[in-house]
Amino acid sequence: KVMNLFSEGKEFRSKGDTANHVFPLQLNNETLGYLKFGSEGEEGVSAMETLMYYLSIFFDISDYFTETNIMKITPRKLNRLSVTLKEDDKDKKIIVKRRDSMSSILQNKPANGSFQTALKGKTLKSVINDNLTLSSVLPDDVSRMIQFVCTLFYTIILGMFDVNAGNIIFEGSQIKLFDNSRSLAHSSEFIIWGSNLQVAFRCALLELEETYRGLSKEIITILENEIARFKKKLPNIKSFFKRKEINDLIIQLPKGWFYEDAIIAAIEEKLSRISEKINKIKTCEDLVHITFPHYRFFTMLYIINEYLINKSVIDKVIINLNTKVSNLYKNTHGTK
Repeated sequence: KVMNLFSEGKEFRSKGDTANHVFPLQLNNETLGYLKFGSEGEEGVSAMETLMYYLSIFFDISDYFTETNIMKITPRKLNRLSVTLKEDDKDKKIIVKRRDSMSSILQNKPANGSFQTALKGKTLKSVINDNLTLSSVLPDDVSRMIQFVCTLFYTIILGMFDVNAGNIIFEGSQIKLFDNSRSLAHSSEFIIWGSNLQVAFRCALLELEETYRGLSKEIITILENEIARFKKKLPNIKSFFKRKEINDLIIQLPKGWFYEDAIIAAIEEKLSRISEKINKIKTCEDLVHITFPHYRFFTMLYIINEYLINKSVIDKVIINLNTKVSNLYKNTHGTK
């Protein structure tokens, strides 16, 4: 059924702006899920999304993650699949559409990918853009804070460094994490991502006021129980990584994405930091800064690095903004 729907799918992401080819699968104008194949063929980052879902099952936290499964397509099947690609023509500043076969896109090789179930809930991005609060999508006070703290804790421990607002979805009364390809950071401080300096943890939940709200004794107890549960599971994680279906995913990951010992060491270090200073955690902000002692420092380095890389563009934005403010002032107060 997935393959039949996929043959009618259309590429909705520009080919050059993502490590994945992403295809929506629709039935009667309803999106059922997304079929994803790495732009590098076998070395598809879609494997990380599947790995993270299976890892969430291992840690018994799959309710917070989007169901993701392995897909494999052979060249014979690829020849029958024709899709529309969107490409950015930066010189002409237009989007060009072209029709191509999947066998051509994936260089006529067997393709490993993933199928991620579509979610129908509201994204955190839309909540923020609509000037809403978290209580508007999660009205129960107790459940809201439990989910907020647990989601933040899981993203911290699993080294998730690109949990943007568009990938946090409120599905019914449950927080769900979507598109988790930027995960399992090798450090609890910072990482080098491509040519950029990257903080080893980023989560858009920190934009919400719940980050600074005092945590009750009940919430702290839940956090302590989660720490204990992760510590109990962690000694078995190497056996988990050695499972055939898991190892098949790991070997698909691009070079440098998966160093088992570094990943486990980072998880252990973060669990240790939190458990040792659990009595000092009064808010979720405390949780972040206790786990990442140099979070502010590396965040500032990241901002400086991004500015230097994009200096010309950012300077133009600042100049334009200053001009608008100046003109607004003149219109309001006159030239004096």
